[in-house]
Amino acid sequence: SILNVTTLEAALASSSVIVQTRSTGAQLGNITVSNGITWASGNTLTLSAANDIIINAAISGGGLTLSAGNDVQINSAISGTGMLWIKPESVATTIGVAGGAGTLNISTSDLGNIVDGWSSIVIGRTDGTGAVTLNTQTWTDALTVQSGSGVITVSGTQTMGANALTLSTDADLVLNANLTGSGTLTIQQSSTATTMGLGNA
Repeated sequence: SILNVTTLEAALASSSVIVQTRSTGAQLGNITVSNGITWASGNTLTLSAANDIIINAAISGGGLTLSAGNDVQINSAISGTGMLWIKPESVATTIGVAGGAGTLNISTSDLGNIVDGWSSIVIGRTDGTGAVTLNTQTWTDALTVQSGSGVITVSGTQTMGANALTLSTDADLVLNANLTGSGTLTIQQSSTATTMGLGNA
């Protein structure tokens, strides 16, 4: 089915909007953005796809949530003043960032189309069970990488500049590369009941 852009932009002017596909129909359940979407309010557009989210035209507005059953392809610029949240539909889906292994694969090409100016970028979900792997990347906005019980592995240097970095999981945090920057670094558990050990503890 086709959602008219003018209708969507008018709705976003007054409230947040969720556009969703299901896996029960005859089609794949992709969401494809073929025409530019712009709204001036601080409201959030959520794209929730049973399969892939494919962005082939620019998105500019307030907040944006991309929740994919499989993968996200950001082929055009996305910009906003609110939070950008990229997450899988399923808790078990693995996530790869900047070439890291994962079913939800946020490639360096995808990242290159994320325009500076978001209040924060969030990757993953607090109840996730799949692993998250980050390869080398330079970030221009504050970043949170989160999982519930999935291991977060930093395989390449994360360059943050003055932006804050938060790494949140109840599983192990594996640091195989440097975290650099002058902003605040927060390493925390996802649930208050989880204990934390430092060094060889």
